[in-house]
Order: sequence, then structure tokens, then C-alpha cells
Amino acid sequence: MLACRIYYPMVKLKPNLERNYLNANRRKEILFRNVVVNTYQAITSGSTFNQIIQSGIVNPTGILIIPFLSGSTNGRLDTTTVFATPIVTFQQYSSCFDTAPATTSPISLTQLNVSLGGLPVLPYNYNYTFENFIQEVSVYEKLQPLNQYGQTCGLISQYMWESGYRQYWVNLGRGNLGDLMTPRSISISFLNNSLQTIDISTFIEAYKSMFVDVETGRLSN
Repeated sequence: MLACRIYYPMVKLKPNLERNYLNANRRKEILFRNVVVNTYQAITSGSTFNQIIQSGIVNPTGILIIPFLSGSTNGRLDTTTVFATPIVTFQQYSSCFDTAPATTSPISLTQLNVSLGGLPVLPYNYNYTFENFIQEVSVYEKLQPLNQYGQTCGLISQYMWESGYRQYWVNLGRGNLGDLMTPRSISISFLNNSLQTIDISTFIEAYKSMFVDVETGRLSN
């Protein structure tokens, strides 16, 4: 979706109260999340991916990496024996019979790291996928901080992770305010540790703010 609508109630105030309200609230800040999506295809088994995926992004809060079986190989059958006519390959998410991304557990990404503005975000490369779950995924959008039992409650549970939701999240919101408001580039690197050629989709989440004039309804940066 390339556009959105903002609704607010229209009320009629007494003239003496209306002027005070308008003077005190001419600029109302609206804070929302923007998502930038990129797709990269045909990353072969055992190969290393290292690439800048977005430049000039301001106030990023995180990046989600979802691997899929590659559209260049998914659905391909051995046509030299039984099938005389080749079958056209397709992306996982384009099939109504595929439950992707809930079926991406065989895909393993190791040596994972993300660079923001040329500096690595993670203290070291994650070589085990469960490291990413413990350090990043399990605490994403958590409802409460760590309690006395050391438990967290993010959007993806350990059961979902083990059952197939092999999605990689990295928090990019760490840092001071000056860094967050400076346009920076984002790059990711990892090793395709699976036995199949894969595609990946990346979703960069960033906070954006706008101001609405409560008298005219006009938006401004």
C-alpha cells in the first residue's frame, strides 16, 4: 500500500474554547512504522551472501529476514525418467497449497550479521540459528521485560520456531538519537547453510513522524 488515510473526529467547540485548543494543538505529531521490502533470489547452497540492501534510511528499528526455497528450483522434478514434460518452477509463497513462511525450518542461515552505517550490529556472527531466536526473535515486541524466571514473550514462541517459523530478526534500534536520525545504509551477510538454493525477503522497519494541523487537516514533515 503506497498511501494511507488518517481519520479524526470532527467536533464543534464553543468559540472561546476552540481558539485555546487550536493555539495549543496546531501541530499534532503522528508516529508510525514504515516498512521497506527487498527480495534477493537464487542464493546457492553453501554460498555467502553479503550485500547492501538499503541506503539512506533514517531511524530504523529492525530488520526481518525470511528465507524461502528458490523459485529457480522449487517444484522442479526429474524429467529424464518419468516426466516427459518439464514442470515450471515457482516461488513458495505463490502457491496456495504452501504454508510458507511456516515451512522454512529446513533453511538455515549461519554466520549472520547486519551492518548499519558500516558498523556491525551484532557483537559476533551468529553461527547457530537458535542464537538469533534467544537474542533477538524471542524479545521482539515482548509484552513485558525479563522476569525472575528469565522468560520472555515475543510474537514468535519457541514452539513456532521449532515447528517451522525460521525467521531471522535483528534489532536496529540500539544507539543514540543522533545516529538514529542520520541517514545510513544497511547491509546483511550470512552463509546459506541449507542444501537448497534459496530466495530471501527482507523487511526493514523504520519509525517515521509527521505533523497534522488540527485546524486545516494538512500534514507536514
